[in-house]
Amino acid sequence: MSALSQKGEPSCEEYLSSVSIPSPVFIGRDHTVLMTGALLSFRDVNCGILIEEGEVKHAIYGYQIVNFLLSEPPQRLYLKLFEPVTNIKEIAPGSPLPVLKISDPFRKALSEIVATRFGNLLLTDAEGRAIGLPSLETMLQAVEGRSGKVGMTLKEVASPLILATNGQTILDVFKSMMTNRVRRIVVKTGRKHTYCTEREILRVLFSLNGLESTRDNGAKILSQPVGKLPQQVFRPAIPVDGETDVAKAWTLVREQQSSTLIVDGDLIATPWDLVVKPFLAGKIPF
Repeated sequence: MSALSQKGEPSCEEYLSSVSIPSPVFIGRDHTVLMTGALLSFRDVNCGILIEEGEVKHAIYGYQIVNFLLSEPPQRLYLKLFEPVTNIKEIAPGSPLPVLKISDPFRKALSEIVATRFGNLLLTDAEGRAIGLPSLETMLQAVEGRSGKVGMTLKEVASPLILATNGQTILDVFKSMMTNRVRRIVVKTGRKHTYCTEREILRVLFSLNGLESTRDNGAKILSQPVGKLPQQVFRPAIPVDGETDVAKAWTLVREQQSSTLIVDGDLIATPWDLVVKPFLAGKIPF
């Protein structure tokens, strides 16, 4: 029997029951930037949830931590690691985090993600206990296989491709990400495209080597060309024809284990393009 919400629509439970949902990472006011960044890096999640007096206040995203660290001269980078995580709000305001019950309509979950534009929500059980922290990638897995055809092509949902070069520094690349309001960078080497998100940059900064470099010379790690980053930082982006239906692209993302598609060589399709844009066009099957 389908798990329906009280409104008679398919619930989050129905859509997400067969999908692995990341566990939430809770952050307290007494956590430092160092502790928060290390937790997000170790757990490989987009954000942590700030708890104040037992209540969910907002999410703190990895890109906000990186932005906070890079907002002042590199000489202060190491010292900023030991500041309270709540200081991040002075540079990058905390992000609203929708809280939904597992019995709520899946349509409502997508609507909340669209409204906040950050791509995460906190899912709870009927008693309000946290279950998980679904992301847009989770939502993409949830809708995959629900329809053989969406009726929209990748060319219709894709965004302009912004390329970085191997010679650009970590600092320059991250500033470009913030300026262009994108969550990943793409590098083209020959005919091959690879990408990394702010989660990979966070892992570089909060790795043992990254922290040691930050302590000794903050400017050194920020001036490192992205082409010199460890090879495992970058993941392969998948080239796809623009006429491919979005539903087929959902399956391709799962099969290739890549959340970044290069469309016709000069466009990009990310989970936001693959889930939110069809949802806003009324093409997601419910």
